[in-house]
Amino acid sequence: MSAQARPATLSDHTVVPVGFGRVSSEAFKAGMRRVAQGVAIASLARGSERAGLTISSFSSLCADPPRMLACISKTAGAFPFLQRGGNLAINVLAEGQEALALRFSSSSVKGDARFEVGRWETGESGAPVLDDALSVFDGRIKDIVDAGTHVIAVIDVLAVSGQGDKQALLYVDGRFASLATEGVG
Repeated sequence: MSAQARPATLSDHTVVPVGFGRVSSEAFKAGMRRVAQGVAIASLARGSERAGLTISSFSSLCADPPRMLACISKTAGAFPFLQRGGNLAINVLAEGQEALALRFSSSSVKGDARFEVGRWETGESGAPVLDDALSVFDGRIKDIVDAGTHVIAVIDVLAVSGQGDKQALLYVDGRFASLATEGVG
């Protein structure tokens, strides 16, 4: 080992391990508020009924086969749709689509009324897809995993579309934001 290289020690890190269950939900939420996350509308359909909600906890799971995951609260109005399985599209929003994100998170606008704004089409899975979303991952629900107050929906992606010439809408510290790209890279 050279004089410059040495093994890392606990004093080199700012992370201090804590026992499971000792972090309050308030402290956890405060920490997560500082993490910038993409904003999407999860949309579902059963026959002529549609449901959707704004989410910020979604991610790619694997590329082969193409799978996504979305975390959805058990208290969400769309949760009964989700429980029945079937289709689900993750419509990733672009900057300028804040009004749609607010509409789909509003407790005063419910069910099909949420889809009265925006250009919605029917995707390959049968789920509503937003025509001018940054990206759309349209698929079928493969599995639903219970994870406390939320569930993790695993989605087999059938189709991907979108408008790649826009910037992503982000949510951080309780407000919408966008990625500053001037002067980067």
